[in-house]
Amino acid sequence: MQSLVDVSFTVNSGEFFGVLGPNGAGKTTLFTLITGLVTADQGLARVNGWDVSRQPRRARASMAVVFANDRPLNGRLSGRENLRLHAALQQLAPAPAEQRIAEVLELVSLTESADRLYATYSSGMKQRLSFARALLSNPSVLLLDEPTRSLDPISAREIRRFLRDELCGRLKRTILIATHDTEEALELCDRAVVLSRGRILETGSARSLVEKYADPVYRVWTRSPLHPLLKEMGAVTREGLSEEDWLVVDIPLEPTMTTAAQTLDRLISAGVAIARFERVPLALGELLERVMRDQERQA
Repeated sequence: MQSLVDVSFTVNSGEFFGVLGPNGAGKTTLFTLITGLVTADQGLARVNGWDVSRQPRRARASMAVVFANDRPLNGRLSGRENLRLHAALQQLAPAPAEQRIAEVLELVSLTESADRLYATYSSGMKQRLSFARALLSNPSVLLLDEPTRSLDPISAREIRRFLRDELCGRLKRTILIATHDTEEALELCDRAVVLSRGRILETGSARSLVEKYADPVYRVWTRSPLHPLLKEMGAVTREGLSEEDWLVVDIPLEPTMTTAAQTLDRLISAGVAIARFERVPLALGELLERVMRDQERQA
């Protein structure tokens, strides 16, 4: 387990907060400390004002966690039976428990599949049932450890939409998500910290981190890579990248929505055939390298 050094941050109520870092960065260690599963050698963690070490019951009552490799659900039970089991473990009274189970099943869109065996669920359905289990106690804070790991792209997109629109948006839950995916953090998070080897390297809004460290480059799939306007814009053809008969060029471009829209409009008006036009994503490894180089220059 990766040790943590001088890790300090505050998450606002109702905020979607990201902990961004590679495997082994200390993300899971951080979550086990926040939930009180392990005790820090020094320092403290508070959840909704409750000290996790000194007031563990009150702190834990206000939060729930879904770990990436956690397997608390039984494949030989149905989805509903699994939730009944965990409601009993949480000491919920039978009648209120049944009502709450019906509510969380509806929330995660598993009502029709509730009486199927958990073992027959798809990976996306299993993850949604994990959220239902976490929501049984109606926590105000959710800690999610790489919730889209091992999911196919469609299931991952559905989970992200559920987290953003339903849990954080409509229900106003405070969410901490640990991820190694910069695009996921950009899509979901209001703010994020970049964690590496147990230390926070950078913190800020997810978008500001990408804007600060990403290359100002847009990628275009076109059938006219040699068009004069593209040459004028300084476009560079990406050898080895193509899709059907669409070739790829990169355009250095100021990373604002207005500039992107104006550039796309100019290209289309000039008759440049375009299939896709998008900002070149910033991989996590590249982000970490650039943050560390930036820190070295400032030292």
